[in-house]
Amino acid sequence: MGLETGSRRLAKAIMPGKAAPFKIEDWWDVVEEALGVMHDIKLIPALTVIIGLPGGRRRMT
Repeated sequence: MGLETGSRRLAKAIMPGKAAPFKIEDWWDVVEEALGVMHDIKLIPALTVIIGLPGGRRRMT
């Protein structure tokens, strides 16, 4: 399973057709369901996190 992003905002921007036949707005729900199915059949998914993408939101502290 490949997961480019769990972000609906990024999914709309970089992969609008990826969720087909589902709506891209439902992307995270599709991912979460797939991960649950994998867990149920004893597959262990490995997901990575990339931070600091250009145009990302920044929090000032």
